[in-house]
Amino acid sequence: VGIAGTSLGMPHKKDSAHQYRPATTNASASTATGTIASASHTSNGSGAGGEGDAAGDGPGATNTTTTSKIPTEPKVEYNVDGSPINPRKLIHDIRDWYVGIVDARCAAPNSGSLWSPLLYGFYEPGNKTHGALENYCSLTELENLCKLIGPSGVRVIDLEVLKIGHAAMTNIKQVLEKNRDLIGGVDMYKFHSEKAWSSLIKRFHGLDVVSQQGVVVGSVILFRKLLRKALYNSLQNTATAADGSSNAFYSSSMKTICDKFFQERVFFESVSDLALDTGIVNDFTDNVMRNIYYQLANNDSKLWSYIPLVFGICFADKFWIDNDVTYDVQLGALTNNGLTLANAVSEMITIYTDQSKHRKMKLLFLDITGKTLLYLKKNQPQNDSINTLFLFLDYFIEINPNDLTHMDLESFSVPYDVIRAQTVKAFGDELGYFSEWKDVKENDDGNYGGGDDNDDQKTQ
Repeated sequence: VGIAGTSLGMPHKKDSAHQYRPATTNASASTATGTIASASHTSNGSGAGGEGDAAGDGPGATNTTTTSKIPTEPKVEYNVDGSPINPRKLIHDIRDWYVGIVDARCAAPNSGSLWSPLLYGFYEPGNKTHGALENYCSLTELENLCKLIGPSGVRVIDLEVLKIGHAAMTNIKQVLEKNRDLIGGVDMYKFHSEKAWSSLIKRFHGLDVVSQQGVVVGSVILFRKLLRKALYNSLQNTATAADGSSNAFYSSSMKTICDKFFQERVFFESVSDLALDTGIVNDFTDNVMRNIYYQLANNDSKLWSYIPLVFGICFADKFWIDNDVTYDVQLGALTNNGLTLANAVSEMITIYTDQSKHRKMKLLFLDITGKTLLYLKKNQPQNDSINTLFLFLDYFIEINPNDLTHMDLESFSVPYDVIRAQTVKAFGDELGYFSEWKDVKENDDGNYGGGDDNDDQKTQ
């Protein structure tokens, strides 16, 4: 159980692979398919049952083409003798099944599914059945899947999952366009006063969309990286010749080269496809996603330059402060799956801004987010969810080690001691390091007894 090839019977919507969240119009669906088709490379998927279609537009397609809409059912043509010309392959069933899981569970806000940075996989803390998400979307299970479908099959799933992220990015773009005049009048580098922050929060429309669809984008990005990591591991573990010698030289060499390019901030488009097919993905090798999201901007780079501002103030939405958000110590995740937003923001900054401005824009996001949390805490001192959200800043720094350090928080009036204190509290609450005690007072008769309930306190 857990390997896609043997778990196709798990119930899910028949057409879930094409009912991406959020719902889009036919026009946006057409744009998603056409954009992905134009951004991807030609593929003859050969894993798990024969050829696969790289763009997910039809069974057995050997060339990537732009279509007018996302099909709900594959069209099968027949020969004169009645045999199908392009029969549906096993890879298409596996693709649809996994895309349905990502759409309805991994990337769905408030679905109970969490990305765990500690365990590196998607988990459902509230689901203890055999159908729990970790039985299908953990690194070990996906490694078994990759052994079955190979690099071509991974590409088939990957390009279809990208459509979920594209639909979410389209909704975020609509919010940005709706608030174009409002955010266009804000100087992000002089956004310091609480009055200006409060005014912007009240007039901005769509913070809920930005928050939830940002989580969708981040979850899609993380699932794709998880799938590619599983592919790399499977190639490393199975690349052995008949004589027992290792044939893992290709994937290992590609990883060494790409790591060097990433550190030096060097991008070669010709290397991207080779890197992805060996399971290596980062900001500079994921050429497919970069092209798709970059085309979505439609040369409107100025609008997307406000990502640090828009995502920095989105924490004022009820998705964060009225959702009883806590920190799951065992998984290292926020209970609304909010940490995935950090991955989305990091990728957007990398894609939509010049390479020389990556650190500057990420620092700006930290600045605005830190101020937002401080202002929220000032106005709602009893809201414990706001305390938990300070851990988001720590995670954002952790996933950007080449651009940020924990010392950067000091310049934004958020001492790292604040984050450290919240971490200690989270672990204390989870592991029971805090105990109840009553203040013992001397009674009028000279005896000692417990104080009133109001005197109950917690000590560590």
